[in-house]
Amino acid sequence: MIFLFVQLSIFYSRAVHQRLVSTAHPYGGLMAYSVTLLLLNNLVAYVLARLTGYLFFIDGLPFLQVQHIYVYATMAAFISGTYTSAYYLHQYMIDADEKKRLETVAMQEKMNALKQQIDPHFMFNNFSILSELIVEDGRLAVKFLDNLSKVYRYVIGNHDKDTVALSAELAFLDSYMYLMSMRYEDAVIVSVSGELRNSPGRIPPVSLQLLVENALKHNRFSATQPLLVRLSVADGCVVVSNTMHPLASPTVSTGVGLSNITVRYALLCNRKPRVSKADGVFTVYLPIITDALHE
Repeated sequence: MIFLFVQLSIFYSRAVHQRLVSTAHPYGGLMAYSVTLLLLNNLVAYVLARLTGYLFFIDGLPFLQVQHIYVYATMAAFISGTYTSAYYLHQYMIDADEKKRLETVAMQEKMNALKQQIDPHFMFNNFSILSELIVEDGRLAVKFLDNLSKVYRYVIGNHDKDTVALSAELAFLDSYMYLMSMRYEDAVIVSVSGELRNSPGRIPPVSLQLLVENALKHNRFSATQPLLVRLSVADGCVVVSNTMHPLASPTVSTGVGLSNITVRYALLCNRKPRVSKADGVFTVYLPIITDALHE
């Protein structure tokens, strides 16, 4: 009898535990869980007592026998409650360790992204362009320097933030693409839909720039065969797509791009970035983070 009670109690105790116990209010949840489990077991005991009397044509079971059934129910509640709580405590510890690991990795990825932007090669290219503009066109040189300073202010000012407003990220991307347009001219064309520019929500900082940079790094392009990058919004995601023209000698990936973004999303919300390749187009879907996605 006790074995039957315990198995039955464990069966529904997990469902009760998942509904009532949360990491936000663990103590109140455990109290509600214990009371609910005890009541459920006593209800089962009552049903079994009535069912036993019905099956064996007993109008009233002896008090001692009924008492034994309720004792079994209480013991089952204690055993199943202990087992289930221990099980979920173990899972909670595993999840906590995983979250800590992801936070460490995410911080490292943020620093990698920052170092990527302060990379000497990136700086050298931009300062070379700036020096040429100073000689050729002072007005353009001032505009270029203004956008270059915006890029560095944004990266340094937001490297320790989890998310930024989508509008701020798009403004940063505009400054970055101005620098790239001075370098590549008509070989790279980036378009942003009006719907995306007017969309609310947040995303991890520098994520859109990393995707555009990946497209520049892994594809060949020219004025006659430009790289087309389109940013739009669909199904609650920023959609970043680019035409695929792989390099003859593929560049070795540093892992700073997509892996960086994926790790950060794992800590921020319950949706993950998606990637697709179809009809010569590489597409990444970045969920727009809202309050609902944190739940």
